Amino acid sequence: MVELRGAETLYQMVYDDLERKIDTGEIRYLDRLPSLPDLCVMYGVSSATVRRALADLQRKGLIIKRRGRGQGTFAIKRLATMSVRVLFIGGADLQKTPIEWYHETYDILAGITVAATEAGCNVEKVSTNGFDNLPPPPPNTGYLIVGLNPMDYEMGVRYAQQHHAPFVLVNSPAPGHPCVRVDMEQGGFLAANYLAQMGHTRIAYVGPTTSAWFEPRMLGYRRGLAQNRLPIDPVLIRETDPVDAAEHARAMDALMSLASRPTAIVCSSDYLAMHLLTHCKRTGVAVPHDLSICGYDDIGEAASIEPALTTVRHPRREQGQYAIEALQSLLDGGVPDVIDHVLEPTLIVRASCGIPPR
Repeated sequence: MVELRGAETLYQMVYDDLERKIDTGEIRYLDRLPSLPDLCVMYGVSSATVRRALADLQRKGLIIKRRGRGQGTFAIKRLATMSVRVLFIGGADLQKTPIEWYHETYDILAGITVAATEAGCNVEKVSTNGFDNLPPPPPNTGYLIVGLNPMDYEMGVRYAQQHHAPFVLVNSPAPGHPCVRVDMEQGGFLAANYLAQMGHTRIAYVGPTTSAWFEPRMLGYRRGLAQNRLPIDPVLIRETDPVDAAEHARAMDALMSLASRPTAIVCSSDYLAMHLLTHCKRTGVAVPHDLSICGYDDIGEAASIEPALTTVRHPRREQGQYAIEALQSLLDGGVPDVIDHVLEPTLIVRASCGIPPR
């Protein structure tokens, strides 16, 4: 392509026009920009000129580029007046550490915070015990509701509706209400199916088996066994507290004392799996030679422990970002593109799983 005007003039033309469209709302918040070839045709310039303009718009914080699923270049309309209140229902104590509480919620909150920063809005985190002292929401405020069971979500919905504020549920779909969630049943299935495909026939499950966070994982584990025509033995399913290391050790001891002991364990979380790995070292159980262990979450420590933990990646940060986007659509007077937005987990294979011992 031959550019008749100077490169600087052409670059400025593209940059100024895109900036104007974003600032005036002609290109709205989270609208996908045309592709690079389409922009070249639209402005009659080279790809290098368009790339330069897009790079400067990104540096200014007006656009964001995403890769992978849902990839593209999206406009970011900065709305300093937008506020997000994240309601943690069900006795959540925000002063606890991730180890003391469910790690998933902290990474979801990280995703929410990143997306809120990109959108130019503020995030306020409130647990149930802080509701009484919470002032009325300012204009243009929405709620993201995070709970552990259906009653928690019902409480959060009532609270948001009392204040006539839009809301999005995180992890618990309800008819007619927008929700962003991860298919945790598929995550449990991926773990159990992987172990079964490696040849394990005695696969245990350790962890909580109820609540909106953990019951789907256990159900996915059961589906993975059933699909591989393995019996579901109740003695191999050990209900435990989510964070109590001593209770996790007792559950593993009980499993390893069985006459027909398991050769693999699906854990409800990575922290639980790490507790079992520590207990294996204390008791002389070699992982994965004697016992394969699979976690769930893919927290940062999972790749650095010894042996590195095979796990299911739960896309919590992406979940937080999609939740912010859905809430922004509601605050703008529209509706989210998808009422029930489901993200898929992925299996991360590392060193803690192997073929079953002879």
